[in-house]
Amino acid sequence: MSRMKLILQAQAAECGLACLAMVADHHGHRTDLQDLRQRFQLSLKGASLTGLIGIAQALGFQTRALRLELEDMTRLQAPCILHWDLNHFVVLRKVGTRGITVLDPAFGERTLSHAEASKHFTGWRWS
Repeated sequence: MSRMKLILQAQAAECGLACLAMVADHHGHRTDLQDLRQRFQLSLKGASLTGLIGIAQALGFQTRALRLELEDMTRLQAPCILHWDLNHFVVLRKVGTRGITVLDPAFGERTLSHAEASKHFTGWRWS
């Protein structure tokens, strides 16, 4: 899999926007966090799942939210955005037999075992 561009969030409430910028960049949309910040205003609480879907659709993506179990992650097409720790978003980069790799806009690239990922993954993803 080609290397994805990591985009780190500059503010606590923009993890979803940073994730969307990473996925958009991967799919050839030449945008960055600053551009998205200017085009789409977020509240101080950040973006909800519904808000992110609206922004993605405004960028031309067809999106859908899914509820799934961690063991179903192997069926996902990466990259996609995962809901994490009930209040955060990360980008799923890769799923392997030993674990998953996510691009976390707050911390960078992280590889976690399936057991560790299950502590963070809240069951929602969208692409």
